[in-house]
Amino acid sequence: MKNTLIKIAICIVLTWAGWQLTDKGMSGASKEERLKYEQLCKRSVKTIGKIDEQYEQTNIKLIKGSKGADIYTFNYVYTVDNTDYKGHFTINHLPAKWETDVWYDPTNPSLHAESEPCERMEWYKKRDYPSWWAWIGIPLLLIGAGTLYSTLKSLLKSLLAPKPRQ
Repeated sequence: MKNTLIKIAICIVLTWAGWQLTDKGMSGASKEERLKYEQLCKRSVKTIGKIDEQYEQTNIKLIKGSKGADIYTFNYVYTVDNTDYKGHFTINHLPAKWETDVWYDPTNPSLHAESEPCERMEWYKKRDYPSWWAWIGIPLLLIGAGTLYSTLKSLLKSLLAPKPRQ
């Protein structure tokens, strides 16, 4: 029994480590996105975008039979020098007002962001993990979770199996 508990603890640690490495390795921003926010951080202008009252609502259910979570996708329009530019964003609640802040590059107004670009750059810098972590994390996660499953299954079988008569 002691060996089984140690094996379960090791499996939990492997699964947790795999999850963390996979999450961090896959959560980084692409180079294009980093360059976009870097450029906008250096020289962006803030304006107001008008959110279209037509939106797309998606219900995501992670567990069968659950209520799920609603995700809303909105389109918006912002105007620069009498030219309209379009964008979209996704959030998990309805907006309080039908406007959004938009930061755009004055030399290329179609390059824009819905969140403050310098704050976003700092957020990315704090989460700058190499993508190869995911390639280590995925096998750890699968090995840990698979071994944990088989260990728990064997443990339950041995605990619930009828005892032989003496």
